[in-house]
Amino acid sequence: MSDFPPPPPWTAGFRAQQAAKKAETEQTSPPRKSRGDKWEWLILVALLALVVGVLVLK
Repeated sequence: MSDFPPPPPWTAGFRAQQAAKKAETEQTSPPRKSRGDKWEWLILVALLALVVGVLVLK
């Protein structure tokens, strides 16, 4: 017998939803990196370089 009390009944739907979501993600293959990710990182690095450049030149 467990030392913990049983979970409240209103969490049953949430637990079932999380279990279904976990089972669904395990069946699908991981998504491949898209070109959008590469462009997002490139833009992020460019903006960061711009901010650092402005701060250095001040």
